Amino acid sequence: MRHLCCAAAALTLAATGPASALSCLAPDVASSFTYAAEAEQSYVVLHGEFSFAPPPSSITGDINAPREVSYTATFSGEALGRSGFVPVGDLTVDVTHGCAAAWCGSLAGGVPTIAFVEKQADGYAITVGPCGGQAFARPTRQMVQQVEACMRGETCEGGLLR
Repeated sequence: MRHLCCAAAALTLAATGPASALSCLAPDVASSFTYAAEAEQSYVVLHGEFSFAPPPSSITGDINAPREVSYTATFSGEALGRSGFVPVGDLTVDVTHGCAAAWCGSLAGGVPTIAFVEKQADGYAITVGPCGGQAFARPTRQMVQQVEACMRGETCEGGLLR
């Protein structure tokens, strides 16, 4: 789920040099849900915790740093269905932190998270970009209720550009 804000930010960074800061719109779960629902790929909304060995660092001040950092995580928790979140067995998820110049996305381990995970033929994958929108650490009850309402076909509005 790569959003236009990140592409525009990367182009701006390339034009202005390393002294610039990354500028992104604040992501929200409703916009992320809508993006996933409209995507050609198939997405699953998860609510629970990711665990993983410490991944290679994606925090850097180097604008020439790798554009991606990848590793495997285990997810424990629930998946969103028509009647709300229901327990699922542990899932293996391929995680990629996407980068724009020196700024990279990250996924929090060991904390409650709402994640929009792509269901692929061979498993599950998530790409967490520097502008966010794919994973929401420590979601509020309101955020959980919002994605459940979106799934039921109720009001699903947010402010993030797609």
